[in-house]
Amino acid sequence: MKRIGLLLVLAGLTAQGGIPARVGSMNATTSASTRIEAHISGLADGGVYTDLPPVLVEFQHLSRTAEVWVEVREGAARSAERGTILDRSKMLRMSEGRAVLSVADLHKACDSDGTWSLMVLARNSLGVAPLAETTFELRRDLRDLDPASVRLDPVPAPGD
Repeated sequence: MKRIGLLLVLAGLTAQGGIPARVGSMNATTSASTRIEAHISGLADGGVYTDLPPVLVEFQHLSRTAEVWVEVREGAARSAERGTILDRSKMLRMSEGRAVLSVADLHKACDSDGTWSLMVLARNSLGVAPLAETTFELRRDLRDLDPASVRLDPVPAPGD
């Protein structure tokens, strides 16, 4: 029943145009027997956005004591660099180590056009480990363009 509720929430967000296919997943071992999995939904890796969509992080194998958070930084993903922590994000925990994190204040942290990276991190006995990351382009300057004047598919070369 809980799975149906989560699917309904995700389906509702997808219907609003906020959540494309699952992207940006990695794993991090937090103990000898547990491997947290995180999947970022809402931002396509390499995607270009004039407005930022709602972003969710889905977790598998997340213990109740696990410390996880989301950071954003300007530029392409580089694991050694830290970003701004999005600490107003909300976690919904479900049974069997599953959880969904609704990422808050991304639009405030991404305060200028350019390349941005979103990272999901966890603290374990060895330090901080990346769980998932995605890099995207924010282009608010494209909002005012007439959609009819923008061609997103490549123009075929003469003779093709």
